[in-house]
Amino acid sequence: MTADPGGDESILAVDDNATLLAVTQRHLTALGYQVETAANGPAALAILRTGKTFDLLFTDVVMPEGMSGYDLAAAAQHLQPGLRVLYTTGFAGRLPNSSDTMHDVHRMLYKPYQQSDLARAVRAALDLPS
Repeated sequence: MTADPGGDESILAVDDNATLLAVTQRHLTALGYQVETAANGPAALAILRTGKTFDLLFTDVVMPEGMSGYDLAAAAQHLQPGLRVLYTTGFAGRLPNSSDTMHDVHRMLYKPYQQSDLARAVRAALDLPS
């Protein structure tokens, strides 16, 4: 069995489920990534507005505070052009407020996921051209 792919890039992970966010942070840190977390879109944008840059935004799609992961990604990419995005969701099928032309389903990691799934999806998203 091969080791899960990792790296040293910086990731902003966003999820309203505090337990899942902590587990995700632990997994990503174990893979070598620098990880900062936020519980919702407005908190993530506040971090980005400090000028801190990230290589990847890993965000849940459905979150409270009136901002979906799609909304967050658009605002984050406005603040940091070229920011790569990986979405995650527990919903199967068509997601609320999604558009087939706007959101690449290949950048979606479905919950529940294993650490190896997370490792592969994050590495694949980071390896995409910005």
